Order: sequence, then C-alpha cells, then structure tokens
Amino acid sequence: MYQSDISLNISISSNKEDFVKFLENKLDIDIGFYYWKKYIASAVWSNLSTPINLIITLLTALSTAQTTSKNIISEQTAIDISIATLIITVINTFFRPHFQMTQNIEFMKKWVVLGNDFEEIYYSEDKYTLNIEDIIDKYRDLQKRVNELKEMEGPDTTNFFTDLIHIICKISCLKKYQKWLDMNRDIINTK
Repeated sequence: MYQSDISLNISISSNKEDFVKFLENKLDIDIGFYYWKKYIASAVWSNLSTPINLIITLLTALSTAQTTSKNIISEQTAIDISIATLIITVINTFFRPHFQMTQNIEFMKKWVVLGNDFEEIYYSEDKYTLNIEDIIDKYRDLQKRVNELKEMEGPDTTNFFTDLIHIICKISCLKKYQKWLDMNRDIINTK
C-alpha cells in the first residue's frame, strides 16, 4: 500500500511538472508570436507613415510656392502636383499610417511587459524551490493577462496587409526567433 502511494505521488508530481512545462511553452509561443506581430506591424506603418507625410509636406510646399511666385514650376506641373497631393492625402487619411504605427507600438510595449514578466518567473532562482502550485499560479496569472491583452486587441486592430508581412517574415527571416525566449536561447547556446 505504501509503495502505491509513493508512485501515485510521483505520478501527480510528474503531471504537475509536465503542466508547468506546457504553460511555459504556451506562454513562450503566445508572447513571442504577438510581440513579433506587433513589431512588424509597427515597422511597416512607420516605414509608410514617414515618407507619406514627408511627400505631402514637400508637395504642399511646392504648391504654396507656386501660388506666391508663378515661375517656380509650370502650370501643368502645378496641377499634377495638386492632384498627386490630393490622392496621397486621401490615402493617408483613409489608411492612417501614423495612427496604425502608434497603436501597434503601444500593443508591442504591452507584449514586452508580459515577456519580461514571463522571464522573471522562468529564470527565477526560487522557481525550483517553491511549491509547484505557486509556479502554476504565477503562470496561470500571466496566462490570464496574456488572454486579456489578446481580447483587448480584438478584430479592430487586425490588418491583413501587416499580417501577411508577418507570416512572410515568420517563414523567412524570423524562423529561429518565433518564441519569446528564442533569442535568449540562441545567445546562451553560442557561449
């Protein structure tokens, strides 16, 4: 009877350790995925926002200069510039790249906070001395916060253009770094 109690406790303990490993892996994947998704979206919108706003500023300055002094550019070029400015301004207003960039950066910062909190638990010295239930509780709390952030983002922040670029980056240049801790693991393995 005593022997079966020991094997039952070992089995339960093993299941909890497996559950901790499952939670660690799930959090590592989720945080890494959403961080890179927001990072790439921020980079895309940043690289669109700045040139579009610069072009609008330059074209508006040329149009304004033409109205004050008639000899800078020809009349047809002034009309073409005005039409181009109108089209680019409409595109800028419709897609709102600066707003998209700012929104994605804010979400990316929140994913960084969750990633750092994950690292604090994952790399903590007392992780192996604490009761396994405490570790599970910490990871469950973090998973709850991850799920809340996923819900907060919602479908209104989804952009299929940036999602496509994210998928392409995952397949090509981010192959090795899809989880949150992948870069840490790479650094540790190179030493």
